[in-house]
Amino acid sequence: MFTTEFEMYHRDTTKPVKVIINQDDEFYFVMVDGEYIGSMVHDDKADFGFEAEETALIPYLEGISGHFKEQSKKSDFEDTLTVVHGDKIVSTLFINDETLEVAISPETNLEEFAAKIQESFYDIVSFETRLNVILSKEGEDSTIEIGIN
Repeated sequence: MFTTEFEMYHRDTTKPVKVIINQDDEFYFVMVDGEYIGSMVHDDKADFGFEAEETALIPYLEGISGHFKEQSKKSDFEDTLTVVHGDKIVSTLFINDETLEVAISPETNLEEFAAKIQESFYDIVSFETRLNVILSKEGEDSTIEIGIN
């Protein structure tokens, strides 16, 4: 089972709600502010890419869909970063939805590489939510944190 947690603004409120989604095979079980409100399944033909029967869940589908699209764009960013700068990158790992760790080869200058990838962000970033990229040299403790958006 895969679990994702995030906050979103529901269209009928002015404060964020906490959403927890547990995915088990093709089913997504949704809790909002600690209350189970229903399940949904992925459906490319549905308005927001998900289908749900529970009326309590339907108003949240647009926001949930938006969250998954942003996560997909961040994953695409990780892949693109690896393709564009792959000769210097040893590994990448999402620590959470907002933090990507990138380890570079020991032969690479950390500060120069940080400046180089910062310049390329504008060409390869397609998401709007925040992402912290933590750069480090493989085998060393020093890091550089770069915030995106």
